[in-house]
Amino acid sequence: MVVVVSGGRIQSYEIELVREDGEEVEPDLRWFPLGGLPPVGKVPFRIRRKRAGSGMSY
Repeated sequence: MVVVVSGGRIQSYEIELVREDGEEVEPDLRWFPLGGLPPVGKVPFRIRRKRAGSGMSY
């Protein structure tokens, strides 16, 4: 599944990493010369729409 969120709407969502084993997400250092560090392996996550009035306003 591909998730695309436009820049103006990203403040409307919460993204939570779902790691049941309690370990940190490790960066894949093979990509270091290119400037982007994706995670090693798959990382489960949950996306929720923020409730009205919650969170910070920008």
